[in-house]
Amino acid sequence: MKDNFSIPILLMMFNRPEDTLKVFLKIREIKPKLLFISSDGPRKNYPSDIEACEKCLKIIDMIDWDCEVKTLVRKVNLGCGVAPAQAITWFFNHVKMGIIIEDDVIPDISFFGFCERMLLKYEDNEKVMHISGCYFLNSFTKPSKQSYYFTKHVHVWGWATWSRAWEHYCYNLSDYKMIESKKVLRNYYGAHYIFWRDIYLSIKNGRRDIWDYQWMYAIFKNSGIAINPNKNLTKNIGFNQDATHTTNEDSIFNKVELESLSEIIDQNDESIDTEKDNLYYKHFLDFDLVSELRKRNKIWYLKQILKKLKNGLLLFWKKKKNFHTENVKNF
Repeated sequence: MKDNFSIPILLMMFNRPEDTLKVFLKIREIKPKLLFISSDGPRKNYPSDIEACEKCLKIIDMIDWDCEVKTLVRKVNLGCGVAPAQAITWFFNHVKMGIIIEDDVIPDISFFGFCERMLLKYEDNEKVMHISGCYFLNSFTKPSKQSYYFTKHVHVWGWATWSRAWEHYCYNLSDYKMIESKKVLRNYYGAHYIFWRDIYLSIKNGRRDIWDYQWMYAIFKNSGIAINPNKNLTKNIGFNQDATHTTNEDSIFNKVELESLSEIIDQNDESIDTEKDNLYYKHFLDFDLVSELRKRNKIWYLKQILKKLKNGLLLFWKKKKNFHTENVKNF
C-alpha cells in the first residue's frame, strides 16, 4: 500500500494502552494524511483509569509522518455508548467519508485499501450505508470469486461509512414508536423481526449502554444495505474478563482468524446475499447475543410483572381496608 493514505481515520480509545499501541502501529503502516483520535475519560472509582488513559494518549507523540491530527479528549467518562456515538458524530462533522477503528480491533493492512475502494465506488449510492472489515463465515461457505457481498448485517469491528449515511443516526431511537407502528422493522427483518424488536426495545427502555445497534437501526429504517468482505480483514483482540461486552473468551467470534485480501474483485449484483445472512443468524446470532438478550429481557420483564403484582396487591389491600372501615362506620 502506498504511503500517505488519503481516507480520514478515526481511532477511538479508552484505557487499554497495550491494545491501543498494536492498533496504532497498524495505522502507522499506511501513514494517513488525516487522523482523528478520540479518548473517553477515566471512570469514577477506578484510579487505574487515570494512568491508563494518559498512556493511551501518548501514542500521539509517536506520529512521525506528515499527518494532520485532530483530538477529542474527555476529562470525564461518558461510557461505551455515548462516548463512541459522540466521537463518530464529531468525526463526520469534519469529513465526508472515513474509517472507524476502536482500540481493540486489529486490521489487516488490506482492510484500508478495501475500505478506500468501497468508499469511493459507492460514495453516491445512498442505499449503501456501511462497509465492514468482518467476515465470520469461512467455515460455512465456499470461496467466492467476488471480494465482497451485500448484507443486512452490520459489523463494527473496523468499518467505514459516509457523513451522508451517519446523519441518519439517532442515539435514543426517538422515532422508534412511529417506525414500529408502520411495520418498517417487520418488513425489513421478516422472520427475524422478534429478535431485532427486542434489541431495539431494550435500547429504547435504557437497558443497554451501547451505540452500534442504533447505527444498525438507522440503516434498516432507511432500507440501507451493508458491504462485507469475503475474507475477515479485522479481528477483535479485546475478548477478556476486563472487557465491557466481549467478556467470553470462548466466543465463536473470537475463533475467527485475521486474513488478507490480495486483490479486489467487484460485486456487480447489489442484492442481499440471503444465504450468507441466514448462515450468520444460524451459526452466530443464535449463540452469544441471543442468549444474552433473552436473559436480560426475561429479567426485565419479570421485574415488570413483579412490580405490577406488587402494585395490584397494594391496591387490593387498600380497597379491602377502606371497605372494612366503611362497614365498621355503618355498623
